[in-house]
Amino acid sequence: MVNTALWTRNLFLVSAVIAAFTSFSRADYNLPLFVFAYMAWGLQKNQKLVIGWLIAFTLITDLIWLLYWGPFWDSEAFVQGYWENGIHTLVIALSSINFALKIAIMIMIILNEQEVKDSFKPAHVIHTVKNLHRAEY
Repeated sequence: MVNTALWTRNLFLVSAVIAAFTSFSRADYNLPLFVFAYMAWGLQKNQKLVIGWLIAFTLITDLIWLLYWGPFWDSEAFVQGYWENGIHTLVIALSSINFALKIAIMIMIILNEQEVKDSFKPAHVIHTVKNLHRAEY
């Protein structure tokens, strides 16, 4: 049987390492997010719920970032041949990989954590978001 909790934590660690490299030309929040997720996964009752929602919110932000900066850094606004073009290409590629990993992590969390899965149901979303910051939730 596959230990999904261990796989989830390991994917947090892999994503944190990738996020360290994307910080070369991106103010990246993914590094502290995944370090926090790796360290806090399963420590308290609501940590998995909080981490699941943080990842969901950052998925939206990452998508917007990729859709804006990916085409912009490849456009004619940047003169080809400068050394930072290679860094931008690396950051876009690693950010795309991290985005895919984040989707895989969300799928694993939703499939294996019933409380998180229930919180994403339409009937519970507003209640969950309003009470996410409460420690006793």
